[in-house]
Formats: sequence, structure tokens, C-alpha cells
Amino acid sequence: MKLCAGILYWGLKEELKTVELHGAGSQELTLSRPEFYLDRTKTFERNRVYVCSADHLPTRPSLSANVCLVCLGQHWNLNGFYDRCSVIVVEADTDIFRVFNLVQHIFDRYEAWEERLWHILRHGASLPQMLEVSRGIFENPMLLIGSDFRYLAVTDEEYFQKDLGIRLDTETFDAEKMATFLSLHDLST
Repeated sequence: MKLCAGILYWGLKEELKTVELHGAGSQELTLSRPEFYLDRTKTFERNRVYVCSADHLPTRPSLSANVCLVCLGQHWNLNGFYDRCSVIVVEADTDIFRVFNLVQHIFDRYEAWEERLWHILRHGASLPQMLEVSRGIFENPMLLIGSDFRYLAVTDEEYFQKDLGIRLDTETFDAEKMATFLSLHDLST
């Protein structure tokens, strides 16, 4: 599965104390699994994630489109990268192997989710099952509404009925209750 710098940033932020995202990266899901940056390499390939130490980066790199650097520490030459790629900066004293493994774990998590979704699609395409396996990724209760505004699936029926007062046994949803739900979870349709 391909990811974007924003997903990597939020995943690293859950595990590390200080994480910052800088740069002009794309939010499209195009990034491949990470690799270590090797000293003296001046070319950064398209749609790649590089884990590196900021003080080892070249002063005049050749950057392809949609590169993401996960850098340990700050360095004066990072400013030249901000305009041309995504840069996720973590504390310099963090073990580089730990950071690399954390980035790998983020990819593992999303690939496992993708595999579970494909399995469900191949074996009946159950919408409630798809929502349930997605719950760990989105970390919010979810409600799926069809184009005719009927309820198709829900992840936490008790929460919707008791806490929000949304009646799931009706033909269509109550727009006012749905607005309450969306505002509580900072979501949009």
C-alpha cells in the first residue's frame, strides 16, 4: 500500500515526543516503503521515503517528485529541502533504527488493513465488516449512508442510539442528529 507524508507524520507523532512536518509534499497516496539514506548519495528517487540524519544530507541534492525525508535532528541545509519535498523532523537523539522500524510499522498497519478489506470484498463484500476493520484506522465511530439516505452499516450502534439519539430503525436519518454527530467528530460528508 502506498501512503503520504501526512499519514507518516501522524503515525510517528503517536510514538515520538517531538515530530514536525515541513515542506511541500503531496497528500496523494504514492509513497513506497522507506529506505535508509546512504551518505554521499545526491539523487532522491520519486515517491520514496528516506530515513536519514539531517547533518548527512547533501547540500545540492537532485530531488524527484514527491520525496519524503524522515530526518533525525535539525541542520541548516534542511531549509533547502522544505520547498522541494516533505520533511518529517524527529529529535536528533532518537535511535535511527527505531525511527526506521516505526515507519515500517505504519506501512505494515495500513497494508494489513488493505488485506483485510480485500478479503472481505472477495468473500461477500459485507459493508458492516468493512467498517469494523476500518475502525482501527479511522479511530471514530462510523455510519455508512447510501445515496437514498438509508443506513447501510454502522460500527457502534449503541453509541449512535444512546449517546446521540440517532434512531437506526427508521427509513432515513434525521439531518439534525447527523449534524450533531458530524460536529462532535469534526467530520464532513
